[in-house]
Amino acid sequence: MAKQARVVMDNGAYNSHGPAVLLYNNVMFSSLYRVENIKYEGYLVYTNKNWGGACRGYGDPQATFAQESMMDMIAERLNMDPIDLRLIKYGPDRFKVKERKQSKRNHGK
Repeated sequence: MAKQARVVMDNGAYNSHGPAVLLYNNVMFSSLYRVENIKYEGYLVYTNKNWGGACRGYGDPQATFAQESMMDMIAERLNMDPIDLRLIKYGPDRFKVKERKQSKRNHGK
């Protein structure tokens, strides 16, 4: 199993907690279930809106909703009980990271 996410987060006009929220969203997306291959692209977009920041979950609710929806879809395709799939992919070693490959950062350049 593999998973990937492309997240575009509206930060507003000023630097607030946006970078930390995007980082935490990546951590939550990458750590709940055992998955060998993960691709995460995160983009923090500055707009002319009010500043962005953390509110009720700090990036976790969005990542968890996406993962749980994905697990339901996979279980349906496999004709498997969604709880059984979660029990198979969940484990105490889920927080161990073998290797992280980080791509270059753009920083608006």
